[in-house]
Amino acid sequence: MAAFTGNKIVEHAGTGGFKNYSFEQISLRMRLPQTTVVTKEYITSQEILFSSYLNDKKLGFWGFVQLWNISNVDSFLNRSKSQSEFNFINYENRKIQNKYDKGFRLTWSAKLRDARVLLGTEYFLPAPHDDRVLRISFFADNNFGRKKLNRFAEQAIASLEWQLGQDNPVIYQP
Repeated sequence: MAAFTGNKIVEHAGTGGFKNYSFEQISLRMRLPQTTVVTKEYITSQEILFSSYLNDKKLGFWGFVQLWNISNVDSFLNRSKSQSEFNFINYENRKIQNKYDKGFRLTWSAKLRDARVLLGTEYFLPAPHDDRVLRISFFADNNFGRKKLNRFAEQAIASLEWQLGQDNPVIYQP
């Protein structure tokens, strides 16, 4: 389980080919494959409050776990797509919901300038009482396969635990 707390990312022992992480600064825990390396990024931005880079060279995917400050996620996603430099081959923005709140799951493929095709599976999960939005994204080259990328993303999201504060309930938990 990955736990993200304070200003550090803590790796915990896992089972079945997965390890657990804690992202302490944002009270977040999730499972990622054993071979995934998680690195905190230092980004100075009013929109991005926390960022970590996921890289799995052995399995062939990469991505991000980020906390954003976005007042209207739906508008933000529409604007981001329209302003993107990607040439989208397909793009699906699906609303998702669990027992705590709702969010968005994006799945897309895009042709890059060098003719490669990039796959993306991204989750945008807004906090219910403020403008914080958790973004968890996974990317891979086209030869990686859509089903395989979605499987890694779904496993990470299924293990997700996000605590907003001591007095608040866990927002996302399987």
